[in-house]
Amino acid sequence: MSLRLLLMIGLWVLPLSAQELIGQYSVERLASGPVISGALFDRAGIPDDGLNINGPSLIKLPDWVAEEDRADPSARYYLYFAHHRGAYIRMAWAAEREGPFVLFNAGDLDVSAHPGRGVLDMALGGTPWRIDVVPPSDVSELDGVVLRGAGSWAHIASPQVLIDEQRRQFLMIFHASTGWGQQLSFLATSSDGLNFNMPADGGQAGHGIIGRPLGAAYLALSWLGDQVYGLANRGVLYQLASADFEDFLERRPALGREEPPKMLFEALGNPFWRAARAAGRLDAWRRGRQPRHGFLRSLPDGQVLEVINSWVGDAPERLLVSHLRPSGTQGTWRVSPGVGELLRSEHDWEGRQFPVLPSLDGSAVEVQQLRDPSLFLDEGRLFLLYSGAGEMAIGMAELIPLDAQSPQGTTLTGVDAYHR
Repeated sequence: MSLRLLLMIGLWVLPLSAQELIGQYSVERLASGPVISGALFDRAGIPDDGLNINGPSLIKLPDWVAEEDRADPSARYYLYFAHHRGAYIRMAWAAEREGPFVLFNAGDLDVSAHPGRGVLDMALGGTPWRIDVVPPSDVSELDGVVLRGAGSWAHIASPQVLIDEQRRQFLMIFHASTGWGQQLSFLATSSDGLNFNMPADGGQAGHGIIGRPLGAAYLALSWLGDQVYGLANRGVLYQLASADFEDFLERRPALGREEPPKMLFEALGNPFWRAARAAGRLDAWRRGRQPRHGFLRSLPDGQVLEVINSWVGDAPERLLVSHLRPSGTQGTWRVSPGVGELLRSEHDWEGRQFPVLPSLDGSAVEVQQLRDPSLFLDEGRLFLLYSGAGEMAIGMAELIPLDAQSPQGTTLTGVDAYHR
């Protein structure tokens, strides 16, 4: 089915004319049900691991990954995802883009040749969960790069997986709780997309987590010209020169004893907060209506960053699209007027049967909310993946441009994002 895009002004929702559409897409769900649900974990004998499902990132395997090095010889697509409070990054593979998907290396589907569970397991370092990103002899218990967890905040989540064609490797951006008491985003590499663990924990030589945080939690990356931009939780924008990102991948620098840790990306501030201030809506922001983590991509004109996300405090929380443009001040971006609505809950698996209530920060299930959008470009078609009923399942839809603009965005240098 197709949905008309809407303009949101404060708490009012007004229809947009064809000339005013933000994002200019119609949305076609590909199925009446999710592509990932708790049923995958039920079949694997680990139902509790499927009680929370979020953060999808879909890729198409490049030809240089041999059939014998794949999750299955027939596998052509890998869908990475997480549990909001989980200790490992999940992955399910499929021969076709829309599935059916098969859970990889978890529960009864454990793969003996791969360590731990999923593709990156925080529990391999023992209890409490920890991953020593630099050798333990180089750090004390209280400093250095240590991903670890204790208590309800401990987790590893929000994978975004890219393909580095130049080096023939997979890149995974994710966030985790750390020894600094902060949730930060990191980058891990793998030769086959199946094992991002540290070499000391059974990972591949020369791969694993690079020992310097990229930025705040939920960082999603996109390339625009000679710069790499990142969008983090709450709408904070980050920037790094593409050449510096390439150098980071080549040198794999480890962070020393720094408190607080020095991020790889430079924070540019929050264009959504600035827009709220300019509109006199900081009171609503302070009460909790703020952007949740989302997806960032560049548009073909080379001047616009498109943001697809949802907002904490919306009733119901749904998927929106907005545009960021340079403001004229160096390093400052502004939010274009108007926010287009892409998708809201319409099926039971998306939470349609639950009450319409303002959403809250943090994890949620059994709610009428859509969250965690990501995009995937395949054969010239643009696909949207998202979490339904809060964080209970993952669905897929196609975004169909309503104008002649190609959905592909700018060509990436060095790093080819198949999910784009």
